[in-house]
Parts: sequence; C-alpha cells; structure tokens
Amino acid sequence: MLDAGVRISAILDTGNKTSTLESLPLLPKALRTPSYLFKGASMIWKLRKAGIKMVSGVQTVEALGTQKLEQVRFRKGSMTETLGAGLLLLHHGVVPNVQITRLLGCEHQWYEQQRYWEPKVDEWGNTSVKGVSIAGDCGRVAGSKVAELSGHLAAFDMLYQMKVIT
Repeated sequence: MLDAGVRISAILDTGNKTSTLESLPLLPKALRTPSYLFKGASMIWKLRKAGIKMVSGVQTVEALGTQKLEQVRFRKGSMTETLGAGLLLLHHGVVPNVQITRLLGCEHQWYEQQRYWEPKVDEWGNTSVKGVSIAGDCGRVAGSKVAELSGHLAAFDMLYQMKVIT
C-alpha cells in the first residue's frame, strides 16, 4: 500500500510482550532463513522511514462512523487515541482454513506453537480420510515456499497412487 502511494495513518499492533518473549526460543530456527528475517526488517524500516506511526501493545480497536468509517479509536494501557480513517484493515494471525477438512471428517490436531487446529497429514499430505490430500496453507501455515513444495509432494503422491508414475 505504501508503494502504491496510499497514506497510512498508523499500524496498531495487538500483539503483546508475552508473545514476543515466548517466540525467543524459535530465534535459532529463524536465523536459518535470513532472507525472511531481512524481508521483515526491511518492511519495518520502510514504514519507520516513511514516518508511519507504529503502536504496539494495543488492547482494543474500534471502528467509528455514522454512514461509513470515519475514525479508529484504540486503547493501549490507560491511553486512548482516535485517528481519522477512511479504511481499516485488520490482521490477526494466519491460521489454516479447516472448514472443508472438518466437513470431510479429517482428523485434526492442535499445533501449540502457533495455537491453531490443523488437519493431521502424513509426509505426502494425505489426511485420515482415504483419497483426501491437502497442501499449503490448508494444512500448516509455513510460508509460500513450503506451500508450493507441499503441493508438489501431494501431486506426486496422487500420481503414484493412481499408478501414473512408479
């Protein structure tokens, strides 16, 4: 949005310090993919360079207006602030979309690290329901490269099961 010339009033981070501290044990693993860390740091640097207000520890966000959005009010601790706004975008984590796998009766498991339910799959993407395979963010949210590769694995396994390849 910034690159498209859209004026961004603020970024309100509803994460908390506990989440940040809980993620510290994952740092060594994150250091194995410096390109992702660099990409994230570059994005934050770009926002700061543009002078965009960044507020962490936000506890509540309210959309205000009569016929349309006019303001966004947020609270951090005892401080409440209201900003003019014509658009409010919300993002609160990424989780797999499990509606279809639940409807199909696939077994699910709790993924404690990211705190979400995910379909239980084998290394090829096969679920507990015969003939149902999944790939990418339908299973575990792990980034675009992993999503693409899991799609290839699932496709190869389907071809193998159909005896198209051996």
